Amino acid sequence: MSEFTKSPETEYRRNIELLKHEDRLLAEAYNLAVKADSRLADVIICPEYLDYDIFSSINKNRAERPWETENGKAEVHILFGDNSKMLPSLEDVMKAKDDLTLESLLKSFIDMIGADDYNLVNISKLCKIHILLHELGHVSDFFDNIGNPDEYDEVIEQALWQYNAPIREKKRLFQEQEVERLAIITVADNISLEEYKKRADDVPKRLDALNDKYTKLLEDVAVPANEMARRYCAMPHEQFANNFAKEVLMSNPEFVESLIEL
Repeated sequence: MSEFTKSPETEYRRNIELLKHEDRLLAEAYNLAVKADSRLADVIICPEYLDYDIFSSINKNRAERPWETENGKAEVHILFGDNSKMLPSLEDVMKAKDDLTLESLLKSFIDMIGADDYNLVNISKLCKIHILLHELGHVSDFFDNIGNPDEYDEVIEQALWQYNAPIREKKRLFQEQEVERLAIITVADNISLEEYKKRADDVPKRLDALNDKYTKLLEDVAVPANEMARRYCAMPHEQFANNFAKEVLMSNPEFVESLIEL
């Protein structure tokens, strides 16, 4: 283990103490990140905690751009406490394919240290460490682009727009289906009772046909969850953050080895 870097007049010491209180390994990971990019000494690390509704906590691990915060400093928000339900399982990591997802990155770190038994690796801690380094990687990216924030923001927005294309198409189809459904079930004014009965008898068949039509259309535009995860990780800014985390860990195999339970 390396000694903690001394960095006066920055947020470094406060961050180290904060992370040490949660887990000393997180503090050590942050220290290694600062050695890789000294600018990270002045990031503000903000603890977050799970809500009762786990889905409302999905985006609590995040990095805030310095040109968007009130204090003008980059922020890294990290979930503290037991958030194991939101982390990949050992089984997920072991069966991960060679792609850009979190599970595959964790597997590559374990393979790097040559762990004979995956069960000996503390997956939860390794995952938390990677998430911290990943978010710090985003901040390193922010610092590289602090001179042209508008251009940087536009690149990110374009990447997210492309990533969300299947979601937008799915939403559009749902809206179209609802318009057609309302047209089928809405009763027109001033129609005869005979016409009303005829239409009422025809409604179930038309609704079934409508459901069949849109089921097929939605299947055609559907993208599997694992493919969406891969697409997300393939966005340039996400690759940058993942590469930063990977470089820090790959450059310090003895630190990753400390995650093997003896």
